[in-house]
Amino acid sequence: IHGLCHSHYRPNRPHKTKEFPLNRASQPCDYYAEQSENGPLTEKEAIYCELLVLRCRRGQKDALEEVVRTWEQRLFYYVRRLVGDEQEAWQILQDTWLKVLRGIGGLREPRNLPAWLYGIARNTAFSHLRARHAEERLITSQADAADARQTGPDLEFEDVECVQYGL
Repeated sequence: IHGLCHSHYRPNRPHKTKEFPLNRASQPCDYYAEQSENGPLTEKEAIYCELLVLRCRRGQKDALEEVVRTWEQRLFYYVRRLVGDEQEAWQILQDTWLKVLRGIGGLREPRNLPAWLYGIARNTAFSHLRARHAEERLITSQADAADARQTGPDLEFEDVECVQYGL
């Protein structure tokens, strides 16, 4: 999967997608992920997505490559908007493709392939953001604890005297 993502699309190069005559305005059916301005998937687009999923389930390598080729650019832009960093977006997209590879056999409604792909990408990005946020909090708390140990308490002579009197 790693080679598929980076070899087919780079943000600074135009991405060529295979055009399918079954789709509205010669756009790949990923354009209509859940609902678009033009409405839900047409029957032909839904059938195309369903057949693509069935080919993936049968183990056809070219079918998975077609899924990656068809949805990679849009998923990349979607994830990049969520995380704000290109390198993180590529890593999340790699994780997304691995989850897709493992889970495509369990997709209940193959016609919902676009929505399923975007859902996996969204959930993977959010998990990544939660982990990053937790890591940043841990680093901050460790830095605060280290600062507290280095500076130690600022005690004046009077404070020490009060402590001794209390003992």
